[in-house]
Amino acid sequence: IFLAYGIVGITQAAAGFFVYAVIMASYGWMPNRLLFIKAEWEDEYNNNLEDSWGQEWSYGQRMMLQQTCNGAYFLAIVQVQWADVIISKTRMLSIFQQGMKNNVLNFAIIFETVLAAAVIYTPYVPQFIGIYPLAPEWWIPA
Repeated sequence: IFLAYGIVGITQAAAGFFVYAVIMASYGWMPNRLLFIKAEWEDEYNNNLEDSWGQEWSYGQRMMLQQTCNGAYFLAIVQVQWADVIISKTRMLSIFQQGMKNNVLNFAIIFETVLAAAVIYTPYVPQFIGIYPLAPEWWIPA
């Protein structure tokens, strides 16, 4: 239980928060600027909230960025699960010694990836669950 909830869960959350922070920072919202602005961020009548670079953001733009970060968080969880399943498979031997000969496991990893891509990129599905489709470059930091 410690491995599942302690180490793996914390690692997944950290990966999600990392990619969230990377995307926010790349659009001008440095982590120190995001502290304590929840009320301003969620105020739909505030259409001139300044980011760290002085650029003004409307409510709609902020929500689109937040939904992009939510989608990247979801993708980061999927990607960390790839690592988790391989780590769990190879506790004693390295991946090069043991190999990836388990076809069910290989199919599951591919299926999970395809399913995540379908959820992120299928029309109307992302908006229904509160995410925004990701640019392909956001698959790398996730």
